[in-house]
Amino acid sequence: MILDALVDPIQVWQEAERYLTLGARTYSRFSAIMEASRRYCPEVGDPTFLLESFWLTYDDGVYLSNGDSRLTSLYQQDDRFLFLVHPDTMSLPSLYCRRELEYGDRGPSVEVVPSANVRTVFVRRIGDELVEGHFVKLHFPRRISRFVRDLDRNSIEHQISCTRRLANAGIPVLLDIGGGVLGSDRERAWGYIVRERTSRNASEVPFTIPLFSLYSRDTRRPDDPILLVQLVSNARIAGFMEALVRTMVHLWVTAVEKAGCFVELHSQNTLLMFSDRADSWQVAYRDGDVYSDADTTRTAGQARADLSECPVANGAFPREQLLSLTYDTFLGHHALAYLARAAYTGFGLEESFISDVAKSAFKEAGASALELPPTCFTYDDRLYPNGECHLINTGMLPIWR
Repeated sequence: MILDALVDPIQVWQEAERYLTLGARTYSRFSAIMEASRRYCPEVGDPTFLLESFWLTYDDGVYLSNGDSRLTSLYQQDDRFLFLVHPDTMSLPSLYCRRELEYGDRGPSVEVVPSANVRTVFVRRIGDELVEGHFVKLHFPRRISRFVRDLDRNSIEHQISCTRRLANAGIPVLLDIGGGVLGSDRERAWGYIVRERTSRNASEVPFTIPLFSLYSRDTRRPDDPILLVQLVSNARIAGFMEALVRTMVHLWVTAVEKAGCFVELHSQNTLLMFSDRADSWQVAYRDGDVYSDADTTRTAGQARADLSECPVANGAFPREQLLSLTYDTFLGHHALAYLARAAYTGFGLEESFISDVAKSAFKEAGASALELPPTCFTYDDRLYPNGECHLINTGMLPIWR
């Protein structure tokens, strides 16, 4: 992808999500798993596709709201709400409340563009109306990379809550502003999340890309230079990388300390927002599906009841292991290591420069007080049929703190 050839910021974001992935899915031996029909896959699928949509009453389910948003009126009405389903999910015979959908009222066509993780999509059109650009994150009980990506009511409530807490802490996060849920059984009810395209805590700049597209190559034109080389000059690379790494480390620490959220700043959830030539830029974050722990929050008056924990984090793993997973593995191994290699390959910047900056920023942010373990934790090297996960101590010393 050549940035100078594109002028539409939405097109840049969509193409970066879909096609700048060559070399991105190598962070684990499961990272390339994608149990989706070919036509819905980002790299090789159709340019757009249609979601299944239904009008549900509040006897059928509930629409959860997370404050004021112009997007809410697209999905919620006084006596009903619009319910969205991925076509691959609708094809599952064992889908909970499938009969209610099959015999329910059909909604308008919803045209979407797939993003890198398949189940989160850009919404372009609802019915005949071109709508304000935004995302929906869909229930997808199939495996994408390591995990089965179902989206039950507990998870929807948790993710909406976490993005609100992150926003309240001043984090530039894409807010999950609502979601529809089908079914009365809380453990089996499922649905979708509506996500804003811009962060309310970020300045307006025209372009946004996922971090992986900064260093990954275009699957259609692999000889094109990576975006890092297109955006940053040799004279600026050291300063740019130092500022980027410091920003990411400080964002992680702030999210833990002020929101109680162990954000997963790997290269898919981390967003780079920038102006032309990246003369001005900022880092933003997306996705509320994070581990959380009230005990890490130092914010005065933060209510423990508001810090609802996601099911996996609820006592399954010690806090210090989760901190290592999200910092050493997600931020370090899954993001900073890739940036360091790209800066070395493209500019000759020593990889140790990036790790030294990360260590400095970690100490500068006061993160030593969080008491991460002396060695690094990550997921074990196995897949489990029910989508669960287990952490292991790698025995390796941290290189990013």
